[in-house]
Amino acid sequence: MIVRDAAKIIKVSNNVYLFETIFSTFLSMYKRDKVEAEYLKNLGKRIKTIRKEKHIKQVELGYSCDIEKQSMSRIEAGNTNPSILLLRKIAEILGVTVSDFLDF
Repeated sequence: MIVRDAAKIIKVSNNVYLFETIFSTFLSMYKRDKVEAEYLKNLGKRIKTIRKEKHIKQVELGYSCDIEKQSMSRIEAGNTNPSILLLRKIAEILGVTVSDFLDF
């Protein structure tokens, strides 16, 4: 009986520890997500700025990249995380380098 009670106590302790670990992981993910969201917004603004400087319409850039206008719109709004290959394609079409997008 004592062993069984001890096991329950250990299990409860493990569950409490597990809960604290999950909560702290969630909290750190939330903080990271805020930072990443801000980064994606800045990236999108930079792409939009360069596109406008080149007098290219959003729909034209999307078409040239083989993506729909809505996808390009989400990238420029910072609502999606474009792949590095898509960023390379966008940069190539705009006549810049990928590192130019990161200059913010």
